[in-house]
Amino acid sequence: MPAATTYKNLPMTNRSTVRSLTADFQHAMRKNRIIAKKCALNGDDNLRRSFHGRRASNVRAVQRLTADRLARNSGRSPSH
Repeated sequence: MPAATTYKNLPMTNRSTVRSLTADFQHAMRKNRIIAKKCALNGDDNLRRSFHGRRASNVRAVQRLTADRLARNSGRSPSH
């Protein structure tokens, strides 16, 4: 029966790969936790929907600001 693979008996190249993968995974988990915390504070129930919904609403807000600025510069009233 083969010996259990542990971190200490991995070759050095594999150790660095494991370390970087672990760091990436921890970073992703932290990011998810931050998003979850923000959504909980905002009272959002569906994390994925609220995350992408927020991104879409940010895009719409920027487009609206751009449209307002263009309308102001051309002397016309902004259309909503």
